[in-house]
Amino acid sequence: MGEQRISIPTFNHNVEDWLSHVERSLIGSTATDLQKYTALICALPTDVATQVLEVISNPPAQDKFTTQWTALQNWY
Repeated sequence: MGEQRISIPTFNHNVEDWLSHVERSLIGSTATDLQKYTALICALPTDVATQVLEVISNPPAQDKFTTQWTALQNWY
């Protein structure tokens, strides 16, 4: 069985709105935490990724996606 392809909306600098769209796009997804985390990171432009670099550089062993999500909310 192959990996589920995740489609994350294109980032916009209205982070709250963007995260809401991401959340809706993942409804019903069977993707793993790592797959969701990776998709979220890949969707971030460089200027935003540098703001949450600590989590990107040192992700936790579990709950990577939720941790990154929280970091983006806190940055915003």
